[in-house]
Amino acid sequence: MKVLTLAAFVLAGCLIILASNPAAAQDLRCGGTVAGVPTSEASSSNHPVELDADSVVRVSATASQPMSLVQVGLQLGPLHWTLLDREIDPPRQEWSGRMNVSEFAPAGVGLYQATASSDGCTTPVWIRISGRSPFTTVLGLAATGTIALGLILQGLGVLRGFGGRGGRILALAAGIPTGLGVCVLAQQHGAIPATTEWMSGLSLASVGVGGVGHLLGGRKFLSRDMEIPVATSAPEAVAPASPPATPEPAATPPAAETEPSTAGEGAPADGIREIAEEDPPRSAYARLDAPPATHAGEPMEVVIGISAKPTPGVVGGEMHRPPTSVGSYVLSVEVVADGFTIGSGENWRNNLSVTAENPYPSFNLHLAANAQETDVEARSIQAIYAVEGQTIGLAVRPVAVLKDQSVVTNVSSSETQPVNISIPSDQQAPDMTIRILIPQEDKPGSLHVSIDTPFSGISLPEGSFNVEIGQDAATYAANLVKQVGAREGQPGLYEFLLGTGKEIAAQLPQAFWDSFAQVAAKTAGRPPAILILTQEPYIPWELAVLDELLDESIPPFLAAQANVGRWILADRGPKLPPPSLLEVRNCAVVKGAYSGPDGQRLLEAEEEGRILEETYQASPVNADMREVLDCLKGIPPAEVLHFAVHGRYDPGEIESGLALVDGTVLAAQQIRSRTLEASPLVFLNACQVGSADEVLGDYSGIAAAFLYAGASGVVAPLWSVQDVLAKDIALRFYQRAFEGRLPAEVFREERGAFLDSPDTTSAAYLAYQFYGHPALKIDRRV
Repeated sequence: MKVLTLAAFVLAGCLIILASNPAAAQDLRCGGTVAGVPTSEASSSNHPVELDADSVVRVSATASQPMSLVQVGLQLGPLHWTLLDREIDPPRQEWSGRMNVSEFAPAGVGLYQATASSDGCTTPVWIRISGRSPFTTVLGLAATGTIALGLILQGLGVLRGFGGRGGRILALAAGIPTGLGVCVLAQQHGAIPATTEWMSGLSLASVGVGGVGHLLGGRKFLSRDMEIPVATSAPEAVAPASPPATPEPAATPPAAETEPSTAGEGAPADGIREIAEEDPPRSAYARLDAPPATHAGEPMEVVIGISAKPTPGVVGGEMHRPPTSVGSYVLSVEVVADGFTIGSGENWRNNLSVTAENPYPSFNLHLAANAQETDVEARSIQAIYAVEGQTIGLAVRPVAVLKDQSVVTNVSSSETQPVNISIPSDQQAPDMTIRILIPQEDKPGSLHVSIDTPFSGISLPEGSFNVEIGQDAATYAANLVKQVGAREGQPGLYEFLLGTGKEIAAQLPQAFWDSFAQVAAKTAGRPPAILILTQEPYIPWELAVLDELLDESIPPFLAAQANVGRWILADRGPKLPPPSLLEVRNCAVVKGAYSGPDGQRLLEAEEEGRILEETYQASPVNADMREVLDCLKGIPPAEVLHFAVHGRYDPGEIESGLALVDGTVLAAQQIRSRTLEASPLVFLNACQVGSADEVLGDYSGIAAAFLYAGASGVVAPLWSVQDVLAKDIALRFYQRAFEGRLPAEVFREERGAFLDSPDTTSAAYLAYQFYGHPALKIDRRV
């Protein structure tokens, strides 16, 4: 009776499956892409989108009406998982985001039908997830157990048939879980889709197998009972046995689904908007069309976007998409134009949808130059390009502004040196990007700051906002270094830096902190990743103090509460975006025995280098000019360059740089003269080399020089660090980073040791600035 009850329960479950129908697509114009593949190309299980179980993929949605909500779900028979649920504020017709496949791969892999929904419009797409054994997933293990249970029950039914004790219902009903288990396990291997047709077909086939088995068992029992024994007397008549019941024919699995038919004039029957199969061009140029000269007060039309050819007079070279970037994408463009007024109803920030049908989109702005006293002023229009919240480049267009119609000058466009701009596709965007630009107008102490994020629903300030940092940031930075040095080891150091951090935080408007709080709420459970892209080289924004802490147990400084990296933003600066992965096979350590009146010996630094040589097989490089220059040429080869030397920082002085054992100083210009082919991570464990000096309006400090030379990242202290602590911090960094921890994360944890305590008398834990992507990961290969 218990077995029959179980069989009836399973049969009822099967009826529920057969009764369930996948949601039909609404008759609305909508579509999208998954991992760069248009949904129209993956509407059949024969041609699914291939995804890796450990991947993070990009998804996008488009609709004929503005969307306020996007949802992505997986369907498996009657089961449904919601993978993505995003509100779009403000509503728009295009949306793109990222989906972490590894978050749901432990539940199941294989072949699924996914549905992307947006405000009543549902688009189906087939995906196949691989890269993980089905026997390690919840669905795979459940299917295996269901098959085992079904086979055991069917075996019992067949054995009862052999024994003549019935068992027909058990042999038949137990085929249902067997068939369902086989279907799901085959789906987990990616062989077939787990649709209701396949589930019912394989279940009926298993029922038929059970019926045939029971039939054979019954026949064996009947043939044994029909044997006529040898007898000495006349045998009794034997009644003929009733013919066994005809077994139900096994169902043949349905053929694989075909592409949906179309209706009307080329419109898909399921209502999905056609998406071109062709990929947008693999390269393009920044477009900033504007007259070379204009008169103050007169509006001029500026066309901004991308183009197939270079625009004369624009600093911005060819933009290349990597091979992994496939399909359409949304390009965000923010315009900064000092000394110009924007037209009524126009916006400084605009989004462009780049598709195969429209590969070179653009938008128009009407800018009027403000009044001026001089006859001619040189101004510029800057455009910052971003994809999914990740800044990818900066283009600049110079414009001569004439005082009035009486001033006539011959100004023409000219070719300028291009910069390298690339569009990322497989690299994680920072949770928040802070862009800091120096105004083109003569406004000492004034900065333009803007914010970007890949999260939807974040209230961002419209365009950029102005920040006033004072008349002389260079002097401020130099004084900060000296004052920290004077207070090192003394009580009150924590209070001094806390006050400094509050001064820095006060320069940012409340709108910035409101946006930061919203981003932090989106990353609840982990520290947000912040990238500071800046043209301003002096202010340590990492020390800004938060009023509302994300973690009450750690110091209130921005770079202690979040994973922070900074990078140089310049029209001919280091490549954007910063790299997020560095494979390390070889290390080199630059150290030496200092002597003489100006060369105090660094015993702890020498020990630091020795440990790196022994622990990580780092190649030793003597800290004299000849060997260091060879090291910059790649001799010996290294993806990590560690400097345990003296450093000097004095803006405007020729002695700023890395002090070497032979009495020479390695200057920023000597570093920038080289190209670091290995794109190494550079750790400058030398005093006062983190601050960047400004020459000709651009970065030129030691840390920045390594970035210009091609470094993937640079670590450097802002002020003097006691050598024992410097050694300990460096050794902890390599241990954690080579174990897979992010450099930005490692230094965030180091800053956590700078507590509000009488025992806190060293600023070493706050000293180290990290130049690089906040999600940069070091992959140690040995």
